[in-house]
Amino acid sequence: MKKILMILAVLLMAFVLIGCGEQEATSEATEAATEAAPDAAEVVKTHDCEGACGMKDVPMDKLTEVHGKYYCAGCAKKANEDHGHDHG
Repeated sequence: MKKILMILAVLLMAFVLIGCGEQEATSEATEAATEAAPDAAEVVKTHDCEGACGMKDVPMDKLTEVHGKYYCAGCAKKANEDHGHDHG
């Protein structure tokens, strides 16, 4: 009977140690993913088009600055025409 209890105790200890090791590895993987997430996610600056099109949250690389205001491609052309010259 003592042998069986000893074997069960050893198996239980092995199970506990293996379970803790898996949890620790999972925790480390989660931490690594969390730390990498801000680097992986690119934050894009946006702005609303100042023209009459009503576009909102347009990425800055898709906007053109005309006289201190930001316009989408269609509105930028119109804004340049309204001011009588083209920055082309």
